[in-house]
Parts: sequence; C-alpha cells; structure tokens
Amino acid sequence: MSSLSTEVEDLRKYSEYLKNIYKSDPYIKASEQYVDMDFTEHLTYTQLAEAVKSMPKAKAPGIDAITAEILEAGGNHIISVMLPLYRAILRSGIVPEVWNKAVLNMIWKHKGSDQDINTYRPIALTII
Repeated sequence: MSSLSTEVEDLRKYSEYLKNIYKSDPYIKASEQYVDMDFTEHLTYTQLAEAVKSMPKAKAPGIDAITAEILEAGGNHIISVMLPLYRAILRSGIVPEVWNKAVLNMIWKHKGSDQDINTYRPIALTII
C-alpha cells in the first residue's frame, strides 16, 4: 500500500473513531435532580448576566460563530432573549440538537512529521 493510501486509510479510521465518540441522541436529558426543579425562580437575570461576563474571551467560536465577546456586547438585550430560553431548557431537561454539534479541528502537536495523522490531536469547538 502506498504512503498516501496508508494516510487516507488512517484518516478514515480516525474519522470513524471520532464519529463514535461524539455520537449522541438528538436531545440530551438533564439529570433527574434538575428536571424536577422549578428553574423559573432559580435562574435569575443577574446570574445569567454574570455567567456571560465571566466567559473566557479570545476563544474560537463553534458552529454558530458566536463568541463570548458578541454575547457580552449584546448586553441587556441578549440576556433578555437568553433567559427564557435557558429557563425552558432547564425546566424540560432537553437541549437543542445543534448544541450537540461541534466543529472539529486537527491541531499538529509539533512532534514528528506533520504528514502523520498520529501527530495531530482533535479540538472540538462547541456552541457556547
């Protein structure tokens, strides 16, 4: 088998391996302790605003292309939109399917050949 064929086969195997790791149902159920609680009163505007402010900055965005800086720049308006959504998610225990998706980038470890798939590690960028 040629070197290129071997590399392609390694990449295919690695792709299948990662697909199996990140495979999930369309919806993730929250643990029972959260489903049973009434989060309408527990998740406050202030808590959500503080969570947005404390998010790490200068990070690569996920599939939605929204960064922490964008959310913070949205100020009161974005928090007002997010709060009912997050309360509904916490109440139901069901998250949107798109939150289960990630952009997968392969990062070279700077060890060994940059032509060898085994010298790369995956980084999954998810929606914040």
